[in-house]
This record gives sequence, structure tokens and C-alpha cells, in this order.
Amino acid sequence: MNVIAAAKAHNQRALQQKWNHFCDPTLAFSIPRYGQLVDIWRAKAGSRKMPRRSEITPRDLKEFLRDVVLAQRVSIDPSRYVWRVIGRSNCSTT
Repeated sequence: MNVIAAAKAHNQRALQQKWNHFCDPTLAFSIPRYGQLVDIWRAKAGSRKMPRRSEITPRDLKEFLRDVVLAQRVSIDPSRYVWRVIGRSNCSTT
């Protein structure tokens, strides 16, 4: 999978549909706190592309849970999602 191309396609669709987010496949966050989350992810993943679900616990992410939104895709055609976790952040950037 070409991650850069996928991110560009996603961002074009987000712009067209006026979504309130975009994808940065380089993970070059402007807020250092998000880099800390990526560090946890990478440490748990080790040499794999991503960690196993069982390897990341809410305790590992306790500093970030208020900022996390997790959705699970439950069907593909048509795409349907179920919200699993919705943080209650006040959108603070600290």
C-alpha cells in the first residue's frame, strides 16, 4: 500500500466533503504530546508495523484517552461504523 498516495486521496476527499480533519502519513505533529503517543505505539509494536491489540492498554494511554476517538467498521458496502471510545477533551493543545 502506498501510504502517501492513500493519505493524499483521503485529504482530497476530506477537503471536498468539508471534513474537520486530515491525514499526515509522516506523523510530523505540531504538538509534541502527539509524538509521545507515537513513541508508545512504536515501543509496543517493536519490529512489527503495529502492536497487537492486547499490547496496548488503557493504562498505557491514560494521558491521551481524553483526546482519543476510536471507531470500528462493522460493514464495508455500505461502510458503517460503531463508535467505541470518544474522549471528552476540551481540545487543549498542552
